[in-house]
Amino acid sequence: MARVIAMGIIVALCAAVGAAYAAGDVKALYEEKCSMCHDIDRSSSIKMTEAGWRETVIRMKNENGCPLTSEETEAIIKYLVENRGKK
Repeated sequence: MARVIAMGIIVALCAAVGAAYAAGDVKALYEEKCSMCHDIDRSSSIKMTEAGWRETVIRMKNENGCPLTSEETEAIIKYLVENRGKK
């Protein structure tokens, strides 16, 4: 029963992350956070899979010190996959 409740909470949190950021808000978040260290045009020419973007954004957060919350990290990964993902 505890696992069912935990899974429900996880699903609700994931839905809240998606709902918390409108498309324009995520773009602005991406531009604000990523431009702290990079020219924003840098990632515009890069195409990666979801795994590639996930690895890159998490590395920027954990190893390079980009100040991202877990929710912001997931929102930016989703934005990059949707807008700069490899097809």
